[in-house]
Formats: sequence, C-alpha cells, structure tokens
Amino acid sequence: MRGQLWTLDEAVYLVGVFFKSEFKNGDDSNPLCREIARALNRTPSSIDRQWRNIQDVRTGLSHSNVGRVIIQATLEYVTNPRAGHKLAVEAAVANQWPLRILRGD
Repeated sequence: MRGQLWTLDEAVYLVGVFFKSEFKNGDDSNPLCREIARALNRTPSSIDRQWRNIQDVRTGLSHSNVGRVIIQATLEYVTNPRAGHKLAVEAAVANQWPLRILRGD
C-alpha cells in the first residue's frame, strides 16, 4: 500500500491502539508495530511515522505535515476517549483487525 492515503478506519484504529500502548511500541523495530503494519497492510515505517504524528497532534506540536484523517481521529479521541475507543473497536471489527492489540494486551 505504499503511497496510499490513510483511511478514516485505519486512522481511528491506529489512534485507539496508540492510546492503549506505550510510545515505544510505535517504533518500526518493535514487534507490536510490525504486527499493526501487517494487520493494516502497511509498512512498519509508515506506522512509526503516523505514531509520531499522533503524538505531535496530541501534544499540540505543529502538525502541518500530518494527514487530515490522523488529525481528525486524534482530536476526536482526545476530546472523548470513550467514544474514540468505541470507534476504534468498530473499525477493527468491520475490517477484521486484531482487537487484542486495541485492548493493549
């Protein structure tokens, strides 16, 4: 999927996983990052980049180079974590992505 724009479902799912994980799990050499990449049919480096983008949006750093769906999913999760997690679970179920990862297991 190189060069493909991120879908809202992918962004919502990744943001949900981000908030249930330690920051180090998004590093492209981390086994969890690799598992997420396989589930989303993305490269580990793509997951790593978006993970850092989520962190930038969450902390209020400049996000001028961050995609719209990552910004949207992150801000919605920060505003209402319960609803954000529910959307992430729904995206996981609809796309058959691992719920275990989303739960932080």
